[in-house]
Amino acid sequence: MAANDGDPRIVAARQALQEGRTDAAAAIAEEVLGDTPADVDALEIKALAASENGDDRTAEDALRKAIALAPDRRWPYADLTRLLLKMHRKVDAEAVAGAALAVDDRNPDAHALLGSMMAERELWVDAAAHFERAIALVGNHPQLLTGLGHARMRSGRLDEARSILGAAVKADPAALEPAVYLAEAEERLGHFAAAERQLDVAEYIARKQGTDVDLQRSVLLARMNEPERALALLRHRDDLSGAALLQRGRLYDRLGHYREAWKDWVAGKAQLAERNGRQYQRVQVAE
Repeated sequence: MAANDGDPRIVAARQALQEGRTDAAAAIAEEVLGDTPADVDALEIKALAASENGDDRTAEDALRKAIALAPDRRWPYADLTRLLLKMHRKVDAEAVAGAALAVDDRNPDAHALLGSMMAERELWVDAAAHFERAIALVGNHPQLLTGLGHARMRSGRLDEARSILGAAVKADPAALEPAVYLAEAEERLGHFAAAERQLDVAEYIARKQGTDVDLQRSVLLARMNEPERALALLRHRDDLSGAALLQRGRLYDRLGHYREAWKDWVAGKAQLAERNGRQYQRVQVAE
């Protein structure tokens, strides 16, 4: 958003933000708001400074005031949505992004944010619709292509997903997510050699980022009827995600190690439940 050239204090506050002097920026914003409570630029600076200082409530309040004062501007909705996601208030974040589209259906950022939130809820058709709309508005951005390709794959539209994810990989060869998803699409289509080659590419990217693609390669090897090799990748790991624990459990079960399989399944389910904020409703189930 362009600076408000009508008040040199706004320029000074933005400079203070760029230099990391958040307290100074916040003080200037408060001074401007004391004179002009409806100054949206000052509210933006107040929100940015508060967020940098870890004061999420003050940031939220400033952004909501900015939306009320200037409902046609896009940035307050985007900033507030991301802030609410950071605060783990997903329902509120979705409501703000939806409000942004109610005002301006051609807001690509709101479509992209809603697409990501729909994908997290596994509402793949809705997610794809928002990613498609964002792409129609701003073009084939690699992150949007990745989101759309992922949603198409999860919806079972594998050939279409493969094409879209291939375009995403071509647009950003250094990105890990589209490389991994493309390998998965190849694997699910039964193109095992192509999936292996793509996983080699993804692994190179992952290693540079300090991570790995062992889970994805384990799934591929299992599909290739090589459960021993698939298990070897995960057997001695003590840092596995919930999904990886479930995969290891399936491999143990397939190879006849039932005690180990059950242990991994219990731990994996517990980890996923905690991550998603779910609890086993023991009383309700008993009733």
